Amino acid sequence: MTILRQSERISAVFIIQVFLSNYNTKYSYFYFFLYILKYYGK
Repeated sequence: MTILRQSERISAVFIIQVFLSNYNTKYSYFYFFLYILKYYGK
């Protein structure tokens, strides 16, 4: 497991909180998918 930088860690927490708080909306899945692509699809 790699250690993320401060900004990446904050972004991860933000995205996860938004995702969990809006789990019943298709937009949350869309942004979560974009997040995965951004950090793991390089």
